[in-house]
Amino acid sequence: MDKLFTGVQTPWRDWLLTSDSIFSDTPSTSTSYLWKIIGDELSTYRSITYVEIRDGSSTSFWHDHWLSPGPLVTTHPSLFSHTLWPNISVQQVFQGGFDLCLRPRLTRAAIAELDSLLAVLQDIHLQDAQCLTTTQRPFSYRDAYDALSPSPSIQDFHGRWIWQTKVPNKVKIFAWLYFKDRLSTKANLFYKNVKEDAICSRCEHPMEDRHHTFFGYPLSRDTWYTIGLGLLSTMDDTDVWTLPTAVQQDPATWPSILLTILWRLWEARNSTIFRSETHLAREVIGRICDDLTIWEGRFSASSMIPRLR
Repeated sequence: MDKLFTGVQTPWRDWLLTSDSIFSDTPSTSTSYLWKIIGDELSTYRSITYVEIRDGSSTSFWHDHWLSPGPLVTTHPSLFSHTLWPNISVQQVFQGGFDLCLRPRLTRAAIAELDSLLAVLQDIHLQDAQCLTTTQRPFSYRDAYDALSPSPSIQDFHGRWIWQTKVPNKVKIFAWLYFKDRLSTKANLFYKNVKEDAICSRCEHPMEDRHHTFFGYPLSRDTWYTIGLGLLSTMDDTDVWTLPTAVQQDPATWPSILLTILWRLWEARNSTIFRSETHLAREVIGRICDDLTIWEGRFSASSMIPRLR
């Protein structure tokens, strides 16, 4: 989002803006998935940023926070109600000699707001950089993430367990997506209009959602039961972290064990769909043991779950 509004000329930005513009004086006619994402997230982006003006070409005159009191749509509501061009950019206003494209016969309140605004605009010199309102620094993705993240009192429950494990980062990211139910299962792709149906490509089950992928599909079900963890398929996500006593494991190592099992089931699913490979539960379990021996190191995978091999 920030790269779209920095004003830096890049091919992808120019291509995107040729198909539509947030500064158009007519409603957007674009139906592209990317523009829908931009439209959905734009208000959130604007709510946590303000703009240091450069040329004003990528700054909304009414909706961006580029004057110290706040966005003009909130500080000058009467005047905004008369505009014919609510999406006009700062650059367009200045190039047009402060023409705000207003309806005739302003109300007294709008006239007063117009007079005060024109007085302020006279002292503005164009030069844009989005800055976060929380840090007063130029926009960065890390600061934006912190600004939008829940407060410490309501931190992501699963993240506490995921990020402390010794598994590779790719597995941690996979696990975070798993617990958010954002993996590219057939059901999720169908919901996003990427696939025409949600039928499992491996067994023709009518809904390849997360539960079917990791617990309902025969290979997944056999893997859990061979390990002795068939109970997991009936548990809520918040309860799975307290399961280590069921397999007589050190609670400190259980998160790594859980994530590794889930990861290998996902890998088996993808290799079957994309490379037509077949797998047995014991093969998957062997790979789980190998991964854990490397990643955790301080305990033997064969002693971790005696029936694995």
